[in-house]
Amino acid sequence: MQYYIYRHKLPLLISSLCYLVSAGLEVLFAFYLGDMIDYILKGQEANLYWASLQVVLAVVGTLLTLIIATYTKRVFVEKVMTHVKKDIAAKLFRVPYAAFEAEDNAYYLNLLSNDMNLLDDEYLKYMTMIAMHASQFILALGALLSINVFLTICFALLLLLPISVPMLFSKRLQRNKEHLSEDNEAYTFCVKEMIEGYECIRTNNIAAKFLNRFDRDTKQREASRRRSTALEMNSFNTSGMLGAISQCLCFLIGGLLVIRGELTAGMLMTAVQLLNYVVNPIASFSEILTYMKGAKPIIDKVQTFLHQNEEREDKQQSLELADEWNLSYQNVSFGYTERPVIENFSDTFSAGQKYAIIGTSGCGKSTVTRLLMQYYQDYQGTIQIGHQSASRIRKQDIYDLISVVHQNTFIFNDTILNNITMYRDYDEQLVQSVIDKVNLTELMKAHGNEPIGDFGRSISGGEKQRIAIARALLKQSRVIIFDEACASLDPNNAHMINDLIFSLQDILCIVVTHDWTPAFLERFHRVIKMDQACQSIA
Repeated sequence: MQYYIYRHKLPLLISSLCYLVSAGLEVLFAFYLGDMIDYILKGQEANLYWASLQVVLAVVGTLLTLIIATYTKRVFVEKVMTHVKKDIAAKLFRVPYAAFEAEDNAYYLNLLSNDMNLLDDEYLKYMTMIAMHASQFILALGALLSINVFLTICFALLLLLPISVPMLFSKRLQRNKEHLSEDNEAYTFCVKEMIEGYECIRTNNIAAKFLNRFDRDTKQREASRRRSTALEMNSFNTSGMLGAISQCLCFLIGGLLVIRGELTAGMLMTAVQLLNYVVNPIASFSEILTYMKGAKPIIDKVQTFLHQNEEREDKQQSLELADEWNLSYQNVSFGYTERPVIENFSDTFSAGQKYAIIGTSGCGKSTVTRLLMQYYQDYQGTIQIGHQSASRIRKQDIYDLISVVHQNTFIFNDTILNNITMYRDYDEQLVQSVIDKVNLTELMKAHGNEPIGDFGRSISGGEKQRIAIARALLKQSRVIIFDEACASLDPNNAHMINDLIFSLQDILCIVVTHDWTPAFLERFHRVIKMDQACQSIA
């Protein structure tokens, strides 16, 4: 976190300087207020007017510097939070695919939402207040020393009590914050499933059971928040009570010095006002320490994520394809667990041809294509693209070469055009030719520049698949993998997509399918059948 603070230190320094000036003006205010008391008791009317004007000027100056300080403080927090979130999002796309899948989606949602809010509210916000309270404390303490050293020493000893309170609560508070982050993640996961599984929950009449789970996760989360907040408030209240007792004793000592003639009434007023500038920062430091110590697990979580291993592209090779090339698997074995999903798989896919991969569920059909995309690299054997090992080729080059059309194509809540181009700039004629080829012209006219809803809810499954194919054609991918692309389509749309697949010239198409009808399979150059032993048998 220190890296981000240092990178955006300028607004923090400006804010700190403003707080320093503001603290100096507050000290002057205390002295001018004391002067007013002495002038009133001495009956010096002219001096009273001048002191009153000085008080007003000090207050106005304090207000202006605090406005600037507050603005620059918020700018600092905004820049740091934006930078942290940007790095987390960028890191998300650099971690290995297998590492990404190892965590639930709720982990990432919680990291970028609830954890970021805690980082803002309970670390950065309070960190920026340190300069303000430190300036107040140091200048006020120095001013008190100039009034009376004995009084200052007494004040300092008495004010040690409230400072020690956060240390008593810090470990418990850190544990509470860890539990709160975990419960936030569980709650986020539950909400995500409730929204994404809405239809499944309603049509299977399990709303009551799901609500029981939601109620359990909600209660657990709110209980964690209550425990964390209660502990914080106990720390603050205990510190505040000890601070009030200390302040009362300080006032008693100051009063005795006035009675003995060692201080004037105005000087006592100044000392009391300065004492506020000493006590308030100490009480605030108690609050700041409590919150910042409690935020440590969140900071550790963020730093652990940002420093985990990522895919290295600097030592990878660029893809170089000859005029004639192929994809080949040589004795490839892989399993997500100890049980192999595919075993000793060997086959070759020639450029420009059409292949079907069939087999029963769980025999490794989709895994074959996922290994080609290098989602997982802990397989045995060799996968080659042309004359190069796929594991040595840059991922970006592989993703440019190969496109995947899944059973459920992801659609952004944006226009049809942006969903096709994926926010890239393409030549308009190229885009239009692709739109015409996949028969999306009428759909473009119907929806225009209107967003098509979450996950493309306003278009059909067949239209989504045609958008996915259009994306691949615009990328000019030389390999397109259709992973159960027609599994959820009606016969007419499935037939339309299949005709589109076979119309693609000079593109290697690998179709993972459960459609075993002879008329369909006869259209391929070759059909590869995976058996229960996770091997290719055709």
